[in-house]
Amino acid sequence: MDEQLCPLCNGLAQLRLHCPACGGLLRDNGTLQDQLGPYAPYEENSGLRGPAGCMHQVICPFCQAVYHFTLPV
Repeated sequence: MDEQLCPLCNGLAQLRLHCPACGGLLRDNGTLQDQLGPYAPYEENSGLRGPAGCMHQVICPFCQAVYHFTLPV
């Protein structure tokens, strides 16, 4: 698999994770880069790129917990 191809961003996979705090199904809130601003993906050494090329912010709609998730390659 291409290291720059994120299965979540490209609709190749669906996120099916449960909240560690309450057990609710987590919702993908998009990439962390998108949350931080338009130039975040282009900044070098920003720490926002995981092995799949991007890090996603996930939110629990029940308890409002926020987590960061990167798919393993």
